[in-house]
Order: sequence, then C-alpha cells, then structure tokens
Amino acid sequence: MSKHFVLSWLKKIKNSSKYIRLTQWEYWPIAAFYIPVFPYYVLLSFRAGHPFFYAAANTAIKDGGSGFESKYDTIVMLPEKWAPKTMLVQKGTDFQTVANQLKELGIKFPMIAKPDVGFRGLLVEKVKTLEALKDHIQKNEIDFIIQEFVESPIEFSVFYHKMPGERKGKITSLTIKEFLEIKGDGKTTFGELLEKKSRAKVIFEDLQLRYNQDWQSIPTEGQKIKVVEIGNHARGAHFVNGNHLIDDKLHAIFEELSDQIPGWNYGRVDIRCNSIEELKKGNFKIIEINGVLSEPTHIYDASKMTYFKAIKDIAKHWTILYKVSTLNHSINGAAYPVFKEYLNSVKDLRRYVKGLQP
Repeated sequence: MSKHFVLSWLKKIKNSSKYIRLTQWEYWPIAAFYIPVFPYYVLLSFRAGHPFFYAAANTAIKDGGSGFESKYDTIVMLPEKWAPKTMLVQKGTDFQTVANQLKELGIKFPMIAKPDVGFRGLLVEKVKTLEALKDHIQKNEIDFIIQEFVESPIEFSVFYHKMPGERKGKITSLTIKEFLEIKGDGKTTFGELLEKKSRAKVIFEDLQLRYNQDWQSIPTEGQKIKVVEIGNHARGAHFVNGNHLIDDKLHAIFEELSDQIPGWNYGRVDIRCNSIEELKKGNFKIIEINGVLSEPTHIYDASKMTYFKAIKDIAKHWTILYKVSTLNHSINGAAYPVFKEYLNSVKDLRRYVKGLQP
C-alpha cells in the first residue's frame, strides 16, 4: 500500500461528513447537549412539583411552545409591522385554492414553505415556482404554512425572557446567522467551490442532490451565490455569537414586542433585517417566534465557545425557565399540563416526525 494512497484515504475520511460531525462538537446530536443537564432538569422538576413545569412559561403558546404548537398561530399573534405575510395550508386543500389565496395575499415567489408543526429546520424550503411548491406540500400530508421570503440579507436569533410580575425583561443570547455562500472566479465549477467550504462538507451529499444541474457550471468571476438561505445550523449556516452587541436599544425594542404579546415570557425570536443597526431600530420582520423548546443558539459558535461552556449556558437557561414557569404558575395561575394529555402529545409528535419524508 503506497504512502500516497494512505494519505489520500485519510484526507477522504477527514473531509467526510461523518468524521466532521464526530470530531466537531457543534455538530453533535442534540442528546449530547441535553443528557448532561438531564439530572439538573430532574432536580428542577422535583422543586416545581411537576415534570412538565416548563409548559407554564408561556400561556400565549400551546403548552408553552413545547413543539406541539402551530407556527401559524404564533405568527398571527405578532404585531403587524413585524409579521411577514403568511398563510396556512391545511392538509388536503385543493392546490388551485392555495394558488388563488397566494394571489389574494400578495405572497410572491420565491417564498418559504414549512410544516405548521416542526422544529430545527424540518422540511423548511425556499421554493421558486408554483410546481415546486405543489410538489413540496403534497409530498407530506400535513398542514403547511407559506410565508413571504424576506429578502433582507441577515438573520438574527434573539433570546428573551421576562419574569412574571416584572416590568422589564432581559436578552440573554444574540446570534448572527451567516448563510453558506460561494464566490465565483470564472474558472472553478460550482461543485469545486463548495468542496472548499468546510461547512458544505457536513451536508455535501444533500447539496449534490439539490444542485445536481448546477454542479458542473462555472460561476462568473465575483459572482456570489447563497447556496442555502435557511438559517439553520444543520443546513450549513454558521452561528456567530453576537452577545457583545446586546445593549439598551435592543432591549427597548424587545420590551415593545413583549408588551404587545401578553403571555409570552420566554423564548427565541428569529428575525430577518439589513443590519444590526436596523435591528436595534426595529426595522425587521420576525420569521418565527418560539417558546420553551428554544435554544440560545450562540452556544454553537465553536470559535468563542467550548462544549462544556455550551452545556453550562443550557443549564443557565433551564434555571431561567424554571423561575419564569414557577412564578407564572404562582402569580398568574398558569396551569401545569395534565400529565397524561401531555405525554400523549409527545407520543403524537414523535409519530408525526417519524412519518415525514425529507
């Protein structure tokens, strides 16, 4: 066996998505982040007197935002100036009816289609044609929401909480999401440019399928192509810790948002806008608002975080969630969920996710 062959084999392994996911902690499965804090969750549950105490944090969202809630219902509770045009497509709806409603609402291509119940970028797609939209929503017989594609170049995730009984809340996480992008040189093929991107290697097989027709094309010199425009870590987006940018201006905007959504006390808001300055002025669109299932996504910036610090921050947010939920329960009478009903919802969600076709 030649030295060249061994080196080539080792290089191939190191560039494989499996190797990258195994050796870089930011890509580890969700269990790697939550199993270490599970004993702490058990302790908090014991103190609260209920295993699902966290569901009492947000009375505005079903079960606090445990993953069973309708994304459409959360979008329509947003102030109009911050809400993108959105419509609900219930399963079985005749597609011509869908097309007519899109025209009535003024939602134009490209647009975002995603499950009404979903998380972590599950089946979220940017679709560019009516045929592609039809294929996407009819592939799985579930409720979908269709949302205008907000062209703003930057996506932020802001994690906010407010203790019941207090006038002001606090932002504990600000993440800047950098999309996977390539830049042409007039010589290198689309596929070869992607091969040079470390983040592309994690989803390389998916990208090959998605861009099969463009793989051998040669982008012109200086041409920038956003390969993936979904701000999801598992889809190649780079999460940048922006906590140093949190200030009084940003807090003031989120106090205004919180005041207009009674019953939302804890969670993450995903936002599209043109710059951090525009974000602090309130010039943005909220593409998603989440509850207790939210993560402080700055933890996935491996350049500023370690795995153990990420675990520590998750535990910190569990402490906040415990305080918000138990205070909301004692001060405002927010009910803890019925044990059996909540478990049934968890089982239904698992069956739902298992039945989806990517």
